[in-house]
Amino acid sequence: MKNNKIFLVFNTAAFGDVLLCNSLCQNIRINFPEAKIIFITDKSFVDVAKYQEAVDEVISYDKKGIHRGIKGMFKFVRNFPYKQPYCAFITYKNERNFVISLLLRAKNIITPKKLYYANVQLAHTLLLNKLKGTTVKNLPIRYNVPESMLNHVKSIINIPEKYIVLCALSKNPEKDMPLETAIELIHRINSTSFKTIFVGAGSKAETFADALLKAGCKFVNLVNKTSIPELGAVLKKSTCLISVDTGTMHLGCAVACPVIALFYRTNTVPIWAPNPELYSAKVISDNFSAENIFKCALDIIEGEKNESAISI
Repeated sequence: MKNNKIFLVFNTAAFGDVLLCNSLCQNIRINFPEAKIIFITDKSFVDVAKYQEAVDEVISYDKKGIHRGIKGMFKFVRNFPYKQPYCAFITYKNERNFVISLLLRAKNIITPKKLYYANVQLAHTLLLNKLKGTTVKNLPIRYNVPESMLNHVKSIINIPEKYIVLCALSKNPEKDMPLETAIELIHRINSTSFKTIFVGAGSKAETFADALLKAGCKFVNLVNKTSIPELGAVLKKSTCLISVDTGTMHLGCAVACPVIALFYRTNTVPIWAPNPELYSAKVISDNFSAENIFKCALDIIEGEKNESAISI
């Protein structure tokens, strides 16, 4: 199919990376209102792209399965429904995605100059500037999870009325919250009118949750119990999310949940931290005591209450 208004956005990296392309997608829609925006992502992250603002269709690139290797790549191109698209954005330097765009005969192929950026979300957004006649604005990423997702979660898990979500782990141990901090933090949250929901994925998160339970912590354990859209629904209704630097942190921002973002690796703050001008977010890069984290959470919750009162 030849269509000069087909835009491809490639990001086959990871959970948070996929979300951080959404400002680019929204800007494409603003500059090209009639465009069809196709998001190409890894099979594991189709649901991360599916509910994003301005994304019309998501196509899975199964790099570990049917699209593995050179033969798999050619199979992907052969079956791809949108040939000769107007533009393809390669949001990271990725030779495979670039070759796919060439084979699809994209009219414009836009790639970043560098592998690392001062700020990833902004860098993705600014790729659109390379198309003549476009203007861009760094916009909050938005993930429009259906209300039915939360109803489904409530039907299988006892979700409290008022809760704070805690995400203490990432794939990188250097970015993780110490167990002792998490224990004290949960006790502090539970001493208020809020309950704690603990989220995470994988065996490491299960082990961490078990250690919290052995330490006497009380919380709703959602480790490995929700899909990404279901997690988005839980975060959307949350009073606050306290999260280390991981995809869950970005998902919280994307559903407009107040976020306390913990950056134990301080050198990554300029790259990955949510912009407080775009999100209700507080970035902590020092003083990681449970007392300080808890105080910041209460402050951001109180700020949200005051803002709601003013808007009314």
